[in-house]
Amino acid sequence: MNDVKLKDYDTKLEETNAVPWEEWFAEMAAFREEHNNCLVPHGYKTSNGHSLWHWVEKVRRDYAEGKVSEEQFQRLDKLHFIWDMEDLRWETGFSELQNFHDEHGHCIVPKGYRGKDKKFPLWLWVATQRDYDGVYPRDKFHRLDAINFVWNIREYEWERAFGQLEAYKAENGDCLVPEKYMVDGDLDLGAWVVKQRADLHFNFLSQDKMQRLNDIGFSWAATEGSPLIVMMPNDNTESPKSSL
Repeated sequence: MNDVKLKDYDTKLEETNAVPWEEWFAEMAAFREEHNNCLVPHGYKTSNGHSLWHWVEKVRRDYAEGKVSEEQFQRLDKLHFIWDMEDLRWETGFSELQNFHDEHGHCIVPKGYRGKDKKFPLWLWVATQRDYDGVYPRDKFHRLDAINFVWNIREYEWERAFGQLEAYKAENGDCLVPEKYMVDGDLDLGAWVVKQRADLHFNFLSQDKMQRLNDIGFSWAATEGSPLIVMMPNDNTESPKSSL
């Protein structure tokens, strides 16, 4: 930003002082009510011509300089006001995830998915939340939890497949799922069943999961009456690696 633009920017921020703080707060609260967030777009003006975006920028600068009172902070914070750029990115991601949830009914964002504007990499943002290093902020955790955010995608996928296997057993009377048996759109239940056998063989399957599979009559052999052989892919063929 060159000196002329910086001076104009600073002037615009200071001009917001001509409007009482309470009036600005009411505008901010109205924006929050209408949009369900405080992501005020660049250059946004209210219906009465007030530059709400400049006021938001002024509040952030005042906060950084310690000029926001405790009462003002608390009132804005209850609106989930965005205080810094790190929060800005989080709120942007959360807003996009809410839109995704409203449209699809869940928060399982596919790899490569971008937001409604096709710019925000929502799938990466979701992965970042799951891989957060440290104690996740409580307020943000509860907001994600409220829209049924899936924190452990592996457990979610296992439970999803297990539920489909239960349905298969109820319909067919056994758990001998054929190869390439697709369910629920994109779930290869046949491959998942093979993986459970392999996971047991290599001690990757937990005792709890093994017991749950046993309880529904899971067949640890590839076909009824066959030896317990784990079939693993080898190039374009399958060959037995070892038996239990």
